[in-house]
Amino acid sequence: MTSEIFEKWLRKLNNSMRFDDRKIAKILDNFSGHPNLNLSHIKLFFLPPNTTSMTQPMDAGIIKNLKHHYRRFLVRKRLLAVDSETGFKLDLLQALDWLKMSWDNVTPTTIKHCYQHVGFKDLPATEETSAPDTSIWSSAEEAGLVSDGLSFEDFVALDDGVAIGPGEMVSKLTISLIVCTLQVMTMLISKMTTMNIPSISMFRHSTLLSHALTPL
Repeated sequence: MTSEIFEKWLRKLNNSMRFDDRKIAKILDNFSGHPNLNLSHIKLFFLPPNTTSMTQPMDAGIIKNLKHHYRRFLVRKRLLAVDSETGFKLDLLQALDWLKMSWDNVTPTTIKHCYQHVGFKDLPATEETSAPDTSIWSSAEEAGLVSDGLSFEDFVALDDGVAIGPGEMVSKLTISLIVCTLQVMTMLISKMTTMNIPSISMFRHSTLLSHALTPL
């Protein structure tokens, strides 16, 4: 998400509210990419900084669970490449497939627990979820692919501190951070890794394709 994309979406929503003669309020977190706009039919309210884990279900564990499943796919792929002649290679399509499968593995129970954690108390009671399976990390440790002292939870939280702000550098920063994160993740599990980093042209192509497939 960039400030330009979000502003475009907000103005489109504001036009829709004006057409329907409705006025609404929208609560936003303190992410620097959320511009403080003066709109005719939308009033923006910003939450205090550093409160997302207490107020937003996605930051209360849903995103973390998604990343947990995704990086299990990554470690499994690296393990399979140990005896492979072609080495470790990852393309954009496979990464998107993993993302889709990872989201499918996020259970409704996990989502309900995260909503309950931030104050949605009227949800139906759910059973406790089992601890995530980290056995594949043990296999990676046995294969000598993991740095000493690095836990799977540390690996999942590798990019938690990465933030992107508004401004002219946002689009370049986005690509750079994607590449940098992929490179660091790869270095942590292998010193000898060959990785196909998606090029900027591939990202442009995927963006154009997503716009073409989005229903009007």
